[in-house]
Amino acid sequence: MLKSGIDRTVLVQSANSFEDTDSMLRHAAAHAWIGAVVGWVPLEDPKEAARKLDEEYLLHPKFTGMRHLNHDEADPDWLIRPTVLAGLKEL
Repeated sequence: MLKSGIDRTVLVQSANSFEDTDSMLRHAAAHAWIGAVVGWVPLEDPKEAARKLDEEYLLHPKFTGMRHLNHDEADPDWLIRPTVLAGLKEL
């Protein structure tokens, strides 16, 4: 443990992509000081979000949550689109 009392960190998604989440999970598996990963799934594609969660992400012990960079979406109502709401239900 460091003098600050911090001995682990959380990696948080910085791009709306599988590549970003997959990279963070690889690093988390290789380094004990990475305690958790907050990743991304495509909320606008509920079936693909569910598949990725069920077949990969939820099986990883350090995957603890997800987020979407909704401020990057051009549509201010992106978060309440029917497909996105269906994706949120998958979570």
